[in-house]
Amino acid sequence: MDRRTPSIRCAQYLRMSREHQKYSPANQSAAIAKYAQENGFEVVRTYQDDGRSGLTLQGRKGLQRLLGDVLSGRSDFTHVLVLDVSRWGRFQDPDQGAHYEFLCREAGVAIHYCEEVFSNDGTSAASIMKTLKRLMAAEFSRELGQKVWAGQAAGVRRGQKQGGKCPFGLRRLLIDDAGHPIRLLQRGQRKSVQTDRVVLIHGPDSEVAAVRDVFRLFTRDKLPFKAIAARLNERGMLCEDGGPLTTLRVGAILRNEIYTGVYTWNRTSQRLRTGVRPNPAAMWFANAMFPAIISRRTFNAAQARLADVGRRTYTDEELLNVLRAVHDKYGGVTLPLLRRLKRPSATLFYRRWACLADALEAAGCGRPSRQRRRVDPEAKYPAAQLADRPKALLEREGYLSTKLIDADPTLPTSTKVRDRFGSLCAAYNAAGWDVSLLTVRQLATARRWRRNTSVSLLASAIQQETSHVDGTPSQG
Repeated sequence: MDRRTPSIRCAQYLRMSREHQKYSPANQSAAIAKYAQENGFEVVRTYQDDGRSGLTLQGRKGLQRLLGDVLSGRSDFTHVLVLDVSRWGRFQDPDQGAHYEFLCREAGVAIHYCEEVFSNDGTSAASIMKTLKRLMAAEFSRELGQKVWAGQAAGVRRGQKQGGKCPFGLRRLLIDDAGHPIRLLQRGQRKSVQTDRVVLIHGPDSEVAAVRDVFRLFTRDKLPFKAIAARLNERGMLCEDGGPLTTLRVGAILRNEIYTGVYTWNRTSQRLRTGVRPNPAAMWFANAMFPAIISRRTFNAAQARLADVGRRTYTDEELLNVLRAVHDKYGGVTLPLLRRLKRPSATLFYRRWACLADALEAAGCGRPSRQRRRVDPEAKYPAAQLADRPKALLEREGYLSTKLIDADPTLPTSTKVRDRFGSLCAAYNAAGWDVSLLTVRQLATARRWRRNTSVSLLASAIQQETSHVDGTPSQG
């Protein structure tokens, strides 16, 4: 038997978006191993993306690491083996997939598609076939998206729920294809049979009564969100996740039309991993799903009061008039003075203009005589050094938070950390804690209400759970 070690070192890239079992990482790896053995390759590195769509590079950390290693010169291989063109990506612009391949080729690393009928040898025939395959992969995603949307629309017409969280006061009921009830779905549970469907029904009587009380206290008694939440929490009202009613949840209840018994779908669209965009009302699907908890008249009254007490929207000229009035009254404008006045918020001036000095100049008040010297954030807070101390906090506490950062004398404030990295989640990731904003909020709620005494165990459990969740919303 020939025991010679293959002389050509290579890496393999695996990706699965869960649309076909034949694309499982094990099947891909087996096919790549066969190709490597037949062509004298030795697989020395594996880059893998599980449950990730091939429409964009975003979220595909395996491919990002592959490109980073190749372009930085850290790679110890000269070839990359991929099952086929669609595993490299289903980019809607075929030039995007070609661009990433070109970057690897320019760095001296060739890409091989193991189960394609052509050899990726740079010939004209191979280039034509590869371009066609990229177009076919992109078209598959477009057609699949249209079929899924049509199926969801048909489900809404039959009164079925299409993914998303269950609102307070309601429960998800699993039904079969004939509409017969099967069982209630608890929080976090999903359907297991493809033909099953989900509808919404009334939850416990205490929660249904709490929903009616929220609308009554807001529309009739004119109470603010905080007072409504406090009054219901005094009665021991808890949400399905075990947490209390907060002001955010009270606001979500008051704005949700579902309590009138009407389920509305397709308010927004996010096709093919593009940005979320609102749809016109003519494209919405609305269907009665269960008996109304509150009347349409009560809901409209709540929306009218929400519009009255909501945050005011200022035009640029109105903000400039505020600056002129403050300048005339106090002889100058400073950030602490604007914060004491509270309305409008001082943050608004920074959102509309680069700084307060620019806003004052636009208002005709002149620029302040003294301006703070602007310091390069990289020179003052190098990102590499700024991530070391949070890493030590993470090892000691098992989690990171604004409270921990602000309490550490060796770190700048959490606001400066957020500004330096763009977001606190990005700072956490730089420190070695791979979490999302949702996970951070779940951990904060768990610590606040002491639902789990071991925060470190809860953090690892949630992180392990979220690492296996696909970005596609469930049908339940």
